[in-house]
Amino acid sequence: TIKSFDDVFNPIFYENLSPKLEADHLKYFDFEPFYEVIVSAFTGLKPIHEGGIKLYHLGSGIGTAIFGACMIADLETAVGIEISEHKYNISLRAKEKYEELVEPILIKKPKITLHNGDLMLTKFDWTDADIVIVNGHKLDEMLLKRIARKARSMKPGSRFITSPNALQTSTFQLVKEIQKLTLWHGNAVHIQQRCVPPVPPSRRSQQNQGSNNDTRFEHLIKKSNDAPTIE
Repeated sequence: TIKSFDDVFNPIFYENLSPKLEADHLKYFDFEPFYEVIVSAFTGLKPIHEGGIKLYHLGSGIGTAIFGACMIADLETAVGIEISEHKYNISLRAKEKYEELVEPILIKKPKITLHNGDLMLTKFDWTDADIVIVNGHKLDEMLLKRIARKARSMKPGSRFITSPNALQTSTFQLVKEIQKLTLWHGNAVHIQQRCVPPVPPSRRSQQNQGSNNDTRFEHLIKKSNDAPTIE
């Protein structure tokens, strides 16, 4: 897998990219610790889509995390959103290499879509994801707050991978924190899960009275012991 990853990105680095971008990337991304992060994020994950797991990377850069995740995990769909046109164009070149060198040896071939634009635009609705990756190292605090607010619309059980800080919202619980010195500038990586909404007071009252007329929240009640409620 590591060789396949290098086969995709080494030619990209050594063709036309500047030495600075190559050096920055090598400090930013290391495949082996990334493998551990993805495996940890997928452990215990229950897909919310019948078709399979859907992953988004917000600020996908040149595509390293997208293609790395496709090599590691059993994904149905992988979507990258990158605002920098330069990095987006590099990711398209990486996608060509991936399709040439990696896809032929994969048993399952995820559908990969790459977008160039603002990740907060309505047309890029990532709230249907099973897993979202975002590296906040170069994102301003206001944007991270907007991402956290939008993430509240994700479905219970979905997960968020963030670095260097966890999402600042009570709608997500921490599943695991990983400290890796060779991944994402050496910052901690946080894996969080969308909590199950609390049962409304009216529903609890009906339960106490033995009423079984309203079953809208039954599937959530059964899962309430597996995840904390939100305030």
